[in-house]
Formats: sequence, structure tokens, C-alpha cells
Amino acid sequence: MIESLVPLRALYLASKHYNDKKAFDYANKTAEYFLKRRLYKRLHDGNLILPLFTKIQYPIQFYDVLFSLFVMSEIKKINDPRCNDAINLLISKQLPNGGFPLELKNAITSNELVPRGTYADWGISGKTKMNEYITVDSLYVLKMANRW
Repeated sequence: MIESLVPLRALYLASKHYNDKKAFDYANKTAEYFLKRRLYKRLHDGNLILPLFTKIQYPIQFYDVLFSLFVMSEIKKINDPRCNDAINLLISKQLPNGGFPLELKNAITSNELVPRGTYADWGISGKTKMNEYITVDSLYVLKMANRW
């Protein structure tokens, strides 16, 4: 599951760029896989697939609720009612100042080569602090979902 969002984006983009019906069909089939699971829940019982999926992470490495909603926005599926639980979860994370937090930083900022390291600064992290990157992506998703 976690390795499928990036290929889903690629399939959708290829389908539009090359007018490729087969790529479009595969993109929709892959999107359906996520939508059936409300983007982050188990199919058989509705419980969380992994609690980690509900934490907003940056930079994106595999999967979280914001990235899944961002992809659904890109592929024009964000208004599917099966996205509502994930949208509501995202809204619940909004801070009083209107921003959104980076709940889980995935990389270590360093001037040296280190495991899971990056030279980039991905902004402030913490459940009570607004992160500009997360806020921009979150507001984009909410705008596309007509919830902003």
C-alpha cells in the first residue's frame, strides 16, 4: 500500500499527458484501493492500518494522511465521500492560528552526509507549531475539497 501513491500519481499524469486510457484505468483502479480503505483504515474492520499514517510527516517518504489527500486532490478524487474521514482528521489537526503542524520529521538536517539526512531545512516541527510546507499542502487539499 505505502509504495502505491507515487506510482498512482505517475499513472494519472501519464494518462493525461499521453491520453492513455490504460494508464487512466490503472490509476483509477489504484485510487479505488485507497478509497475503499478511506485512505488510512483497514478494509475488514475500519481500524487504523498503522497509527503512523495519521501523523503528518515531512518530507514525505512513504505515506501519511496528508500525502494521500494531496494525491487524491491531484487525481481529482478528493470529493469522493470516502475521503471525508481523512479530511476531517486533517481539519482536526489545524492549529488556532490557521496553520498545520509537522508532527513527525523524517529527516535529519545536517551539513554532513548522515543516514536519513538532508541538507534541506523542512521547517519547524512539533504538534503545536505551524509548519509552512504542511500548511500550504493542507490548505491546497482543503480548497480542492471545498472545505476551506
